[in-house]
Amino acid sequence: MHPRQPIPPEVLRLAGAQENVVSREQCLGLGLTRSVINRLLGQNTWSALEPGLYYTLGGEAPWISWAWAAVLAGGDQGLLCRRSAAHLWGIHPEACEPIQVLIPEETRITDRSRWEFIRSRHPPKAHGSPPRTPLADTVLDLCAIQPDRTATWISQALHTRRTTESGIAKALAQRQRQPHRRLIEAILQQHSEGVHSELERIFRRDVERAHGLPTGRRQIRDEYYCTDVEYLGTLIIELDGRLGHEGLGRFRDMARDNHHLVHGRPTMRYGWPDVTEQPCEVARQIAAVLLRLGWAGPLLSCPRCRRMPDVVNHAA
Repeated sequence: MHPRQPIPPEVLRLAGAQENVVSREQCLGLGLTRSVINRLLGQNTWSALEPGLYYTLGGEAPWISWAWAAVLAGGDQGLLCRRSAAHLWGIHPEACEPIQVLIPEETRITDRSRWEFIRSRHPPKAHGSPPRTPLADTVLDLCAIQPDRTATWISQALHTRRTTESGIAKALAQRQRQPHRRLIEAILQQHSEGVHSELERIFRRDVERAHGLPTGRRQIRDEYYCTDVEYLGTLIIELDGRLGHEGLGRFRDMARDNHHLVHGRPTMRYGWPDVTEQPCEVARQIAAVLLRLGWAGPLLSCPRCRRMPDVVNHAA
């Protein structure tokens, strides 16, 4: 009786680097024989995800292992794209299926129940592990698929600090065709001006500009904190979406506000309901403080304003 062939350490290392997934070609190239592969499958030590693709821990494979298997099935230039790449970049919360893989146009392969293969004449250079489209390209793909979430995709990508406005703009310039190009360019321009969220965009449009408030300085950093909007070098406006402002985040907000007040810089905080449902009242409150700080005014009336108390424009 011949002793059983052990699994070469090179195969084990490769499987570890690929979320415990290997292909038949990889195994044979590293010295594992077909008979050993069949034995491992027969003993349920390994399990077959698809013909020629194996999960080396046996049992049910997690999403990330299926993603690696999809990349291997796509060939040497296969890479995750769209929602699948977005999930790995941290800007899409769900590990969606089918898993989407970008492949060269000439590659011949059919979709599977858990995989969708998308062809491209000029696929970008792969990033990360498992290989995926660069974050900037991933964002542009998502904007093309869900244009109503363009601002959200761009904001979330920039929040990761793994790409920049210029990085996305460069990827956009390299594309001959991109749906909603002008919208993307406008949002990138707003980000470069310090408007980083949908709430901040609405504030600038419906509160600041609609009522003639002075143009605030945005994303001002000091030694400790970054502020959303600053007026007259003194008054700070913080715009609080839910993310980062609940639980322990509220205590961080309190510490920030106290720090600024000690240094003579009061803070006014507004949330989504304030800015979207009562922008005129928000503008009146900010104007009242600015007038006391020396702003010459005047506070303007927008079409939504029902009344504009004269006392605001003459507040000391």
